[in-house]
Amino acid sequence: MQAIADKFDVVEAERVKTIERTTNHDVKAVEYYLKEKVAAADPAPAQLVASTEFIHFACTSEDINNLSYALMLRDARQQVTLPAMQAIVDKLVTMAHDLAEVPMLSHTHGQPVRKTHACEPSGSPGLLVLLGASNLIRTHSPRART
Repeated sequence: MQAIADKFDVVEAERVKTIERTTNHDVKAVEYYLKEKVAAADPAPAQLVASTEFIHFACTSEDINNLSYALMLRDARQQVTLPAMQAIVDKLVTMAHDLAEVPMLSHTHGQPVRKTHACEPSGSPGLLVLLGASNLIRTHSPRART
């Protein structure tokens, strides 16, 4: 089964789509594709060939869709969300350095209170957001787990 996955490419995906045009069911097409590949294996493992009808038990719509969504969400987090968050953090850090001495007026309940600076911790709730985002990125980064 691992060899089937390792050799899966565009041509194999097109074969699944061809089967799907007959079945009108994407997951059933994957099931039939796997059965077809097992039967065509050379040498075909006898025990696996004899068990092809059981492929369906691990290849239901629920099995496939749950794994697919989990993988899509993982990839979106790693390839889109975390890099975008890192870019925002990087920009905020740059802005914080560039604007560190820029005076601004603090407010509480909409009323001016005192003069502060853009990067003074008590005057910048954005600093807490920056620290929280940095922590989130570090926690969920694949490098954090290695």
